[in-house]
Amino acid sequence: MNFVALRMLVGDRVKYIGIIIGIALATFLISQQLNIFVGLMRSTYGIVTNISTPDIWVTNRPMEDVDDLRPMSEDELYRVKAIPGVLWATRLFRQDVQVRLSNGKFQTCLLLGLGDQALVGGPPKLLGGATINALRISHGVLVDAAYAQDKLGNIKPGQTMQINGNRALVTGLCRTALSFQGLPIIYTTYSRAANWAPAQRHQLAVILVKARPKQNLATLCRRIEHRTGLEAYTKAGIASKTF
Repeated sequence: MNFVALRMLVGDRVKYIGIIIGIALATFLISQQLNIFVGLMRSTYGIVTNISTPDIWVTNRPMEDVDDLRPMSEDELYRVKAIPGVLWATRLFRQDVQVRLSNGKFQTCLLLGLGDQALVGGPPKLLGGATINALRISHGVLVDAAYAQDKLGNIKPGQTMQINGNRALVTGLCRTALSFQGLPIIYTTYSRAANWAPAQRHQLAVILVKARPKQNLATLCRRIEHRTGLEAYTKAGIASKTF
């Protein structure tokens, strides 16, 4: 029977080649669509990929994903800093803002504000010799180069834009993981971002925590949640929940 089946399969060479080509094409399309799906899902936690230094992310309750962060009081930062096992903790500002370009057009962007002192949470790759200290320049911002030409009017270092009526000076370009929403990412300092963004009662989006050496991260997360009532995740944990 196997011999007869094999002869039926390969007896007509044209049909046999057509079957092989069809299977190969179907396999290619399935693999391509699967890769596209995985790529899109990974982009949902692009902000987590971009910020690699902290061990733990502390957010307000409830947190569904990293694009749904509820601001919390500044006092929470000092409560987290006082917890045993925490080496340091710093602020992260995150909010969508309207940016007015030099050509008069408006573009919605994701504004990230880094802690003023250490500037923790900066972009993973800086371009053109720029450094994270470029944010210390008055009105300075770093712009995602992937969107600088397409969505930000081909803006370059040395040029300006307006964020909520405030002058922002591009002091460098960076490269980041693409976000699910496809919004251009703009980095600046926390205090500057808080002044530029539309006013709201609380503006602290995330507390980034670095654990002490040899500290078990899962245990520290539970300790933070127990003492503060907030939610604490490892980098892999918050990425997984968002995914």
